[in-house]
Amino acid sequence: MGCESPSKLLRRCDRKTLIGAAAECIFSTLGGKQVGSGTIVGWRDVIAPELEHVSIWPFDGDLQPLLGQPGITIAEIYLGEAYSHLGICIGTGTGRRKTSHSDRQAASRHLLGRFASGVIQFSRAAKSWVEWGFPREDDFDAMVRLLSMLLVVTGQCS
Repeated sequence: MGCESPSKLLRRCDRKTLIGAAAECIFSTLGGKQVGSGTIVGWRDVIAPELEHVSIWPFDGDLQPLLGQPGITIAEIYLGEAYSHLGICIGTGTGRRKTSHSDRQAASRHLLGRFASGVIQFSRAAKSWVEWGFPREDDFDAMVRLLSMLLVVTGQCS
């Protein structure tokens, strides 16, 4: 495509900072850190069929009104931000790696107490995944993003 490096495709908010690694390019579909395949599935199977009923937060308005209308509300969830919402310490500079089952287990153990009661609670299956440390790092990241999103939607985090 004439681009000298995938890093040229990153937005400013995706670039490396003093406290965080750079995000992966959403167009990358090869290798261990590819995220493009998941992006394609989301666009093709979730967004495209409902394109007439899609809102993008915050560009199409405030979150609560968007959630109150029919259709799909899309919001990007940054994994690093989700980790901070949940108090999860894993990744660059923490001594814990997502690729390690025991590190995922240790990093997410406190979630059991945090979501033991209240508006957001784990199902038995979800609780067992958290206790076990998740089968793969993608499962771990998906749960972290979901919990972070639920905290924002329920007003428990901004």
